[in-house]
Amino acid sequence: MGVGKTATCRELQKILPRNVFLDGDWCWDMHPFVVTDETKAMVNSNIAHLLNGFLACSEFENVIFCWVLHEQHILDDLINALNLNGCTTHCFSLVSTEQALVERLNRDIAAGKRGSDITERSVARISLYDELDTVKIDVSTISPADAARRITEHMAGVQANIAKPTPGSPDRVHSRSESALNTQESADTRIVDPARLPFAYQDALNAGDADAVVALFHKDATMHTFSGKVLTDQEALHAEAVQSIAAQARLTNMPRSTLIAGDTALIIVDWDLEAMLPDGTGISPTGTTTAVARRSADGSWRFAILDCQGAVGSPGWS
Repeated sequence: MGVGKTATCRELQKILPRNVFLDGDWCWDMHPFVVTDETKAMVNSNIAHLLNGFLACSEFENVIFCWVLHEQHILDDLINALNLNGCTTHCFSLVSTEQALVERLNRDIAAGKRGSDITERSVARISLYDELDTVKIDVSTISPADAARRITEHMAGVQANIAKPTPGSPDRVHSRSESALNTQESADTRIVDPARLPFAYQDALNAGDADAVVALFHKDATMHTFSGKVLTDQEALHAEAVQSIAAQARLTNMPRSTLIAGDTALIIVDWDLEAMLPDGTGISPTGTTTAVARRSADGSWRFAILDCQGAVGSPGWS
């Protein structure tokens, strides 16, 4: 509460085509406000009914919803109640530092928009959002318009990833966290949203472009490969990319989460890799990559640390 979710959704309405917006709080706007098992069941039923109505209406291309979703089971129960055939679901959490949240809430309290008890309850929930399977957007220092822009960039990225499945791999739709691609990246080669980095890496590697792979790293970057090597310079990164390309590597990244704070981002993706050893043996390692990215002065993001953890799948890859 207090991070600007409603204001951000209003900004999304200005960007997304043919949309409709529901704030979950509207579905139990009662006085006095009473939270019981009965009223919780009522609000969940109200939300599901309205959202399913929006989803069934051919006039809408985008359905926007916000609520205080601080526990995974609340989000899961809501999604399970929806008729999502043919739909892609994007889940985001707007997060904030405690200081920024308290300052916003104090302004609302002073303006008579909230009660004085709101601060303690909101601060107590901050850590809960770390456990959610959602994309995290730190809004401590950005406006609702900036938050909305980042959301739409993530949405564009996941749609681009769905549209270009890796040959030989099944199509995948991931509903909880998204990669990002925006129009500025189409106009030049800069990565202006860090969540796009793993997918730019994937695209460059699968295209056999070792130079493009290395260009995604800062000059002082470090990479820990899934086979255990630690690479600390661009020559080593280039050699690793060349080796992977020679092995006919086909990488598929599956987004999990992105957390942005200022000029630093933490990115987590799951991955599958298909490759061929020199003796003709195929391997299919899988794993999870945790990456730290830094924003450069020109606004572009590059990897600072890339830690690829996984099972090799076959001896001989080194």
